[in-house]
Amino acid sequence: MVERGLYYATADFAQMIKNNGGTWNDTKHRPIVCLIKSKEHDGLYWAIPMGKLNHRDAAGQKRLDFYLNLPERDISSKIRI
Repeated sequence: MVERGLYYATADFAQMIKNNGGTWNDTKHRPIVCLIKSKEHDGLYWAIPMGKLNHRDAAGQKRLDFYLNLPERDISSKIRI
């Protein structure tokens, strides 16, 4: 994986997560952004699934807008990666 790379999880990827004791139940087939490599485990990367804004209701859009518009110095604004 490449840090800040964008991936789509395949069925093999989902099975690998399950084989290692994790849970994978993403029915939306969203892209995944790779964030950073783990310092504790070689070959492990922290990543998050992404989604489109237009599938969220008004409250969800308002919540995201709040975090995305926080000042740069506010640690809560760092979800922008």
